[in-house]
Amino acid sequence: MTTPPGVSIRQALIRLAEDGRTDILDSHGVSLASIEHLKADEFTDFILARQHELAARERKFIESLGIKSADKEVGEADIDTE
Repeated sequence: MTTPPGVSIRQALIRLAEDGRTDILDSHGVSLASIEHLKADEFTDFILARQHELAARERKFIESLGIKSADKEVGEADIDTE
C-alpha cells in the first residue's frame, strides 16, 4: 500500500477506517477491531487481532472446500533435520 511522503501505514489504515473505507481494510485482512488497537498504539494486540481475522478467513475457505479444518489456529512447526 503506497502512502504519501510522511504518512505511515499506521496512519493510512486509521484514516481509511475513519473515512469508512472498510472495503480496502477488508481486502487487507484488517478488521475495525484491530484498527482500535492501532489507535491505542497496542501493536501486539493489532497483530494478534489480524492473525485471528486471517485464520478465521482461512478456516472458512478450507471448510468451503469440504475439508475439515484444525481446531487450533497455529500448528506445530516441522523439525528441519537438514
